[in-house]
Amino acid sequence: MPHAPARVSPISTAGRSSAPPAGPPMAPARTGVEGKELAGVAGRLLDRHGSWLALLLCGALVAAVYGQALGFAFTFDDPLDLPRAEGRSVWSLLRSSEGYAYYRPIPFIIWKALHAVQGYYSPAALHGLTLAAHALNGWLLYVLLRRLTGGHWGLVAAVLFITYPFSYQAVFGAHTLFHPLMTACILGSLLLYHDARLRIADCGLRNDGGVTGRESSGSALNWFNPQLLGSVALAIVALWTHESGPVLLPLIVGLEIVILVRSRSRRPAWWPALHALATTAFLWSWFTVPKFAREEGLSTAALGANARFFLQGVIYPVAARLQGWGARWDFDPVAALWPAIAATLLALLGLYALGRRPWAPVLAVGAAAVVLTPAWLVLSWAYVEDAPRLLYPAAPAIAALWGLLPSLRFRSAALTWGWRAISGLLLVAVVAQSLAFIGVRRDMWAEGTTLVEGVADAAASHEGRPLLFLNVPAWFAPKAPEYPVGHVSLTALPGYIGLGRSVYLHRGVQPAIESRGYYPDLNGWKYDFNTHGGPAGLDEFDALARRVDAVYTVEMGGDGARVRRVGEIRPGGAARNPAGARFDTRRGRGIILTGAGARLGGDAIAGDFTWDVVAPPPGDFLPVLRVRDANGATVAEWRQYPLADVAAPRLWRAGDRVRDLPVLRLPADLPSGRYTVWLSWEEKTNGELLPGVAADGTPLPPAGLALGEFTRP
Repeated sequence: MPHAPARVSPISTAGRSSAPPAGPPMAPARTGVEGKELAGVAGRLLDRHGSWLALLLCGALVAAVYGQALGFAFTFDDPLDLPRAEGRSVWSLLRSSEGYAYYRPIPFIIWKALHAVQGYYSPAALHGLTLAAHALNGWLLYVLLRRLTGGHWGLVAAVLFITYPFSYQAVFGAHTLFHPLMTACILGSLLLYHDARLRIADCGLRNDGGVTGRESSGSALNWFNPQLLGSVALAIVALWTHESGPVLLPLIVGLEIVILVRSRSRRPAWWPALHALATTAFLWSWFTVPKFAREEGLSTAALGANARFFLQGVIYPVAARLQGWGARWDFDPVAALWPAIAATLLALLGLYALGRRPWAPVLAVGAAAVVLTPAWLVLSWAYVEDAPRLLYPAAPAIAALWGLLPSLRFRSAALTWGWRAISGLLLVAVVAQSLAFIGVRRDMWAEGTTLVEGVADAAASHEGRPLLFLNVPAWFAPKAPEYPVGHVSLTALPGYIGLGRSVYLHRGVQPAIESRGYYPDLNGWKYDFNTHGGPAGLDEFDALARRVDAVYTVEMGGDGARVRRVGEIRPGGAARNPAGARFDTRRGRGIILTGAGARLGGDAIAGDFTWDVVAPPPGDFLPVLRVRDANGATVAEWRQYPLADVAAPRLWRAGDRVRDLPVLRLPADLPSGRYTVWLSWEEKTNGELLPGVAADGTPLPPAGLALGEFTRP
């Protein structure tokens, strides 16, 4: 990309320079180097090396804020989208999107190529693509703003763009490459168009708005202008990356109008016709390729809600404060959002008008509106409120709207520098606010990675055999929302995608996995969550457990997700003449304990019990595990159905073998002393004891069967 000349004008001539008139050398007035001279040296260095410094800054900032994503698992729609290209040729990806509601072939071709080269889906490589595109977008925004403004305030906008809070969903994901890649192509296409246009027209402007030269009549019709061809090529990539790509055409037309108005030229270029031709070709492809029909059309009922959410994203520094202000001054942040939007936009417009840049907010908000219009018109509110990633392509314009505030100049130099100090400090606070927001989502993604990897490891250990998972979190959300409207959370394992698909993406096997929820502790963890798969009753759980190789549950604790095997039911697996302690002494009846273990680890006792069923118990009985102190007092108790409380023994059948792996948590303040572990069977509601005998036929005491003892130091 050609560098702008030193001391560029508001629209640079991208590579041309005008040498000052020759004259006799002048002796320096002072021998020392003072502040203005140092500023001049720094300015010249920034003019010369600004692009490289901006690129390094953007890369370093993305690495610091989002670099942890290289180790994140595949979440959200990754298991749905990433494998879609398997078994399909590149040509079929270009000519058909059958079975899916959108047509975005280029990302699928990229993923197909990576999988072909690597032989598997690499989280580091696929997340790395998204992170690289995000850093590139920050740099392209800086370069484009440098061309348009002649200064380096675009660095501030680039920082705001990279830390823009609503981008987290697009940057932390892998399948969300759609948005960063399309945005990079749009910014690159605009930049190359600008440079190509200025290459054939001497329409640079002085800082005071005057024309520095005349328009050249040289090569305006040169089809082989490499920058123009590059602009059109990037437009094609943007179009076939995401169906929102056609927004580039009005942006190109708008840039052409800006160049014409500011250069006072009467000769518009015909070049936007090339972008219009590419857009027409894409729209023809999009309307003709086979694809799954979406239910959404023009969503007029959602226009107000969608606009409110998108405009919240435009005024995000103010919107992020409404929750706290509402709690302090007792008003509804949602009701206050529309007045806040109007007041903020009017204030920005007034500031830019006073600061001699009245065109800046108009262009920034206009560009954001152009980019967001398709989603605003077509998508339902139920979709938009879960999709902060939709704001990503508009984030460069939003970042420019706020990032150029320190560039404003007022009539008084003191007022100008005072404003720059105050606005700079406020934007530093905005960045800190955004980093805190992103940090929470980064932690959510780390927790989601622990969850997804745990599920994948558990499933892979069964080599593709069917499994049942209980209480797998589908999404995480903060306890208190930071913004008035919208869901800004993490979808870890969406319910519309089977868990087997996620296991395949991570471990290369795709078992048949059933997933259900059963009374999870939704309030006992640092984030809110809900479970993958719908709830089920005990009869359904009994039927499911008989069809799978094992049952697992997910427990959310202080150290995150813990995927734990809780047992299995083997119909017909009981021994012909089982031996062991028997519970239920009726003749020809009973449940036989053919295997027993209780292991102390930390502050928990892990049990391992195998039950052979001669006949189910006579009522709603369940096993009870207790820890008693030296005086016989109960200090800890586990009292629930086997298999994490979903395998009711009354539903067991003769010949079943049931393996149960309970975990009994000990009190954190358990005093030192000697303790005994006991196992009994009792009625669920009234505690009636189910009589039992030991393996040698000796009747068991009321306390049940002694499993062992331990000493607490």
